Amino acid sequence: MKFRAPGREPITLALLSGHTLTVTNEPAGTPVSPEFRREAISKGCEPIGLDLGTGKKVSKADKKRADDIVAGLNKMLDSDDDDLFDASNKPDLAKLSKTVGFDVTAEERDQHWSVIESDLKQR
Repeated sequence: MKFRAPGREPITLALLSGHTLTVTNEPAGTPVSPEFRREAISKGCEPIGLDLGTGKKVSKADKKRADDIVAGLNKMLDSDDDDLFDASNKPDLAKLSKTVGFDVTAEERDQHWSVIESDLKQR
């Protein structure tokens, strides 16, 4: 997956392992390996060509919605509150919706959660 820095200046990503990666603002984007993606998103880097599985260009509103859901999932993941997750260890849909401030569908939650789970397993 490729990302682009949000402004004119490149963004340097750093992991606790000591590995670093610089994301530029070149239109083609910078390839970002899975272990850096969470850090790239948290620093405001923009995914290039993100389509939510539809094969269509993603509107700014859809991208913002997806970004908000991912941020909400990460916030829940970083919390010490086990009640935020259901019996199947997925984020509770009602609590995720409350965290992001709008109704999230199970399909949206599952789509974004599977990406986060995959990234966590690769660490």
